[in-house]
Amino acid sequence: MIRLGLLGSMMIRLLLGSVMAATPLLAQEVPLDPVARDKAVREGTHVLRRILFDEGFSALERFDDLALAPEKTLLVVLGNLESLHQVPGGLRRFVVNGGAVLLASDRPVRDRDAAAALIELAGVSIAGNHLVTPNFWECYQNREYCPFVLPAAGARVNLFVDADGLPLKPVATNVPAQLLTRRLLPPLGVLAVLTNSVLQETAEGLQPVQGWPVLVRGGPLGEGRAILLADHSLFINEMMMPYDTGNVEFAVNIIRYLKDNQRDKVLFVEEGVVQTRLDLPLQSPQLNLDELLALLYSRKDALLQEAERWIARQEDNDNALERWLVEGLDRRFGWQSLLFGLVVAATCLVGLYALVRLWLFERYGPDRSTPLLVNAAAKILPEKPLLEQRLEALLRQGDIRELLARLARQALRSMGLQPPRSAADPLPLLETASWWSGRQFRTRLLRLWRLAAGEWPSRLSPRKLQEWQQEIKALQQAQAAGHWRARGAG
Repeated sequence: MIRLGLLGSMMIRLLLGSVMAATPLLAQEVPLDPVARDKAVREGTHVLRRILFDEGFSALERFDDLALAPEKTLLVVLGNLESLHQVPGGLRRFVVNGGAVLLASDRPVRDRDAAAALIELAGVSIAGNHLVTPNFWECYQNREYCPFVLPAAGARVNLFVDADGLPLKPVATNVPAQLLTRRLLPPLGVLAVLTNSVLQETAEGLQPVQGWPVLVRGGPLGEGRAILLADHSLFINEMMMPYDTGNVEFAVNIIRYLKDNQRDKVLFVEEGVVQTRLDLPLQSPQLNLDELLALLYSRKDALLQEAERWIARQEDNDNALERWLVEGLDRRFGWQSLLFGLVVAATCLVGLYALVRLWLFERYGPDRSTPLLVNAAAKILPEKPLLEQRLEALLRQGDIRELLARLARQALRSMGLQPPRSAADPLPLLETASWWSGRQFRTRLLRLWRLAAGEWPSRLSPRKLQEWQQEIKALQQAQAAGHWRARGAG
């Protein structure tokens, strides 16, 4: 009897522990109104927070946490910058002591202390007028309020190239403003600008912009680093999710520059609210039974761990719950009645589930062969890092020029040639056995040279991958056999 009582109480504890562990997973605060939910998804920063999670950052909860280890901390403030005065010891001191900051907003700072902190850090303020461009070819999807960002000449940090040095796709803004110089301090360098064709919106209408429209400043400051943008909407989901922009790669470059391989804590402040969740389960909490079971199964290890901790806490409490349950049931029913009742209850539950599942749902339920659009659209949780998803999207589009460009650059390095930065870079002279073979090898290398420069004129389908691999292998074998070599190479 004692053994059966312990087993029964353990089953109850496992059930309670599972429910307790599953509750936080299901308590997602998602707007129920479809219009509000769509707005929250479009204007949210879930993609940027996911990038921080993929880069190994963990979230802080308070401004006071910035003082604990500034050299390992990144401060991100988007939209409302009125809270900058809350940084312990001051914003500039935080950066000079080793902290990193990413500040982005298209609105002027009204709070006097916060505005002073921004000017003390970088000597700039944010203009109150938004910028637009009348030239449709200089803006995203012909939207005059979405001009492209251009790299500044001579910038100390290049945020517009990938790991192989290839240029990113166009980076699009969304109703940007301008950074204005207010004080002559050791300045952060200009990293990005807008075209000279932009105009500023004023009460009198569109007017020319005074001076060069600076959008991004950044660089090292003391022991830390800082980047300031006059547009936080560049990081919202609506501008990050399209495949025809380079906003994701641009954001990754900014985060990696500010991380500097030493920072792993982040205080993320969005519109004045501290966001502590980076790995967001971006899924509607209105799950059907199958989705709920799949969720619980995927979290089975966490549920079991929580159940074990719950059992340990109860045993440390002198088995109070077990004694109450066992003694109460034994006095009232007796063990034989308890065992019979458990069997009957389990049978009834299984029969009820079969009745509801197999008769009611299957008889009167919707057509299961047609997926629900609302469920498919709500599931936007990225299962893989964003850059990996981007490459898979290129394969689905049937154009692998970017992938082949990286392959070509690696092949040129293996053959002792420095890959070009652009197609204008000349191909090194070749030494061959004859004039005719030299012409052939130069023609083949020029095709590889253009591909490595990222300026191949036409689409390349995935079927071309094997053809290019064979061509590269043939050139490498010919070089190894001594049929050609670059002049000056060893």
